[in-house]
Amino acid sequence: MELRFVRAFVDAGVSLQVVKATIEVARERWGTDYPLTARRFCTDGKVIFESAVNQVGEEMLTDVRRKQIVFTHVIKPSLYAGIEYDGSAARLWMPADSKGVVLDPSRQFGSPIVLGTSIATETLFDAFLAEGRDRKTVARMFEIDPKQVDSAVRFEERLRA
Repeated sequence: MELRFVRAFVDAGVSLQVVKATIEVARERWGTDYPLTARRFCTDGKVIFESAVNQVGEEMLTDVRRKQIVFTHVIKPSLYAGIEYDGSAARLWMPADSKGVVLDPSRQFGSPIVLGTSIATETLFDAFLAEGRDRKTVARMFEIDPKQVDSAVRFEERLRA
């Protein structure tokens, strides 16, 4: 799961060097091997921030690598929104701007699945190819909406590109 978060941050524009440095600082600071899955993080495409709530209930963002609190109201509008937390990392939306495909460590061993199902995108894509690219047939086979097949196909085609 940690590698998937690394990929999500890199895909959002964060350099691998910044991701690596952030992980090193976070490991030391919180004493965990996989800090990206244990805390709430977000990015603006350049920096990785920890999101936390202060004593008065306001969200506070901290640049993890620099250990510096930032102006949340300035940074927040530009943040990548693709990771959902529930105490720890709960799911990763793929891609972040789409709610059609999700990585959920509690379902299908964290493989990409179509939202609302536990069907792996790869399974739907393989069926789509086997059925001559007929999304309606695949949707009937798996008893899902053709739009869900479309989400899986788009995701898998992007992944293979």
